[in-house]
Amino acid sequence: MEKPAMLRLDSTARTTPGCSDRQWAVREAVLKWAHNEDLLDNPVPVLGAFVVGASVGWPGESLTDDEVVRASLWLTRMGLFNSVDLDPAFGHRATIYRPRITAEGIRVARGPDGVRGVSWPGITIRPPGRPTLPPRDLTPPPQPTA
Repeated sequence: MEKPAMLRLDSTARTTPGCSDRQWAVREAVLKWAHNEDLLDNPVPVLGAFVVGASVGWPGESLTDDEVVRASLWLTRMGLFNSVDLDPAFGHRATIYRPRITAEGIRVARGPDGVRGVSWPGITIRPPGRPTLPPRDLTPPPQPTA
């Protein structure tokens, strides 16, 4: 059996415009938590700030439920979660979130780049230090000479 995934602190050190290091770290933590739940064969994991933090050994200021839910919705948009079932809690106003990790999510959770290496349709997020070549279809066509 594979060991549970722990949060890689080095993955939070990279910078990406538009998102804070904490947002990226929360996304990484939620993905690792879902992977750990999959390893434990938990068919109906319940997403929560405390369980995510405990599962991955979250350092520093505690996670909030809002951060964890936003991260799970982002992971769903990126194709790393199949769905986030919203089960209304009986007799409560709260909603219970039950994300399901995809095969791609498992691959990313096990991989070296983490969530910052994920591609979105038309966009590739790459860690700094790797050269990015322009797409070939954006090269202007040769101009005819007279």
